[in-house]
Amino acid sequence: MLIGNAKFSAFTNNIDELVRKDSADLKSTLEQVHTLLANLVAVDDWLPEEFARTKPEGFTQYILYKEPKQRFSIISVAWAPGQYAPPHDHTVWGVFGQLRGVERTKIYEPPVPGSRMTVKLQMDIQPGQTASVSSLTGDIHDVENVSDRDSVSIHVYGGDLESLTERRSRYDVETGQTIPFVAEYR
Repeated sequence: MLIGNAKFSAFTNNIDELVRKDSADLKSTLEQVHTLLANLVAVDDWLPEEFARTKPEGFTQYILYKEPKQRFSIISVAWAPGQYAPPHDHTVWGVFGQLRGVERTKIYEPPVPGSRMTVKLQMDIQPGQTASVSSLTGDIHDVENVSDRDSVSIHVYGGDLESLTERRSRYDVETGQTIPFVAEYR
């Protein structure tokens, strides 16, 4: 976990205050988290390199903060060029902000078993920009580092994502098949 970093601590305190007072209004929560996260990732001067290291075998997730009551969590995800996460869900809202590099995400319509999945929205997220997944915007997406260098994104989730691994799924784009999703966190 990231401890003793003034900029990140202020961000975490703001998210904590927001989630405690406004958790019933998802649209408002998402809008405010987008604003707070965009401010955090606007300047790349606060994340220690130990939370941004890539691994050749796939993207790497680092837990930056877990709220004790599991109301939210914050992770950094480091991607080497070309690394990809297939379509997956989160089962809670999530807002992610681009700190380094460019990541492409496609948000999918819910799958129809036996049918190819349909892309609802595709976007390339540049440094300083944010995007989200939720029951309002769509919860199934994929991610790919389309940069020619490492990329790092910061993710804020409306729960402890690590504790939700038993409820999460990934999806076969061609068939819409649901497959258990197991993620590793550092």
